[in-house]
Amino acid sequence: MYKRGYKHFANDYLLLHRNIPGFALFFAIYVDDIIVTSNDETEIYELKAYLNATFKIKDLGFVNYFLGLEVLQSA
Repeated sequence: MYKRGYKHFANDYLLLHRNIPGFALFFAIYVDDIIVTSNDETEIYELKAYLNATFKIKDLGFVNYFLGLEVLQSA
C-alpha cells in the first residue's frame, strides 16, 4: 500500500489514508474486514480492484454494522 501512496496514522497502523489535492481516501482494516471511504468513487474502485487482484476480496457493498456500531448513510 505504501507503493500506492498510502500512509498509516502514527497511532494506528491499520488505519491508512491517501491525500491528494481534491480528494482523500481512508480505509481501516480489522481482522478480515476493510472499510473504505472517500470523496472520489474512482479511487475507491481502483483500490478495490487492486485489493481484489492481490487478495481476492468480496465486496459487500455499503457498511451497515462495524465492530458493533450501526452505520447510517446520508447525503
